[in-house]
Formats: sequence, structure tokens, C-alpha cells
Amino acid sequence: MATVDLEADRWIILGSVPHGDGAMIVRAFSETLGSVGVWVPTGKRKPRFLHPLALVEAHGVGRRGAEGLLRYKELARAV
Repeated sequence: MATVDLEADRWIILGSVPHGDGAMIVRAFSETLGSVGVWVPTGKRKPRFLHPLALVEAHGVGRRGAEGLLRYKELARAV
């Protein structure tokens, strides 16, 4: 898979796993990319809208290199 750079994308959250104290790995189904892994920095609290089957909108989606987790600039609940 090549480098990813999307302006905006919609995701359905499938599940999440804590990764240390300040982050989590989220499995999401992307409208354009299919099933993807996403790195989510959380600080001390998990965002409330990242529960399974939640619909979220991500802006500034990208991945450095051919492999690895997606990252985003802004994540919000989709309406």
C-alpha cells in the first residue's frame, strides 16, 4: 500500500485497544480505504465517540510510508 493522503474520510469504528497510557489503536472501516488501523492519541481519557459502530469523520488523514497506522489532524462525530 502506498502513502495515503486524504482531505476527509468517514469511518465506522469497529473496535479499539489501549496502547500505553496516552494512546489507543482503533480498527475502523473507511469509506475509501476499507478496513484500516488508526493511531489515536488520547491523553488520559478515551474520546467518548470512539465506541464500536460509531460513525466519525476524519480530516487530514495520512500515513507516512507504505506501511503503518493512519493518523489524522481532526476527528469528530459525523452527523
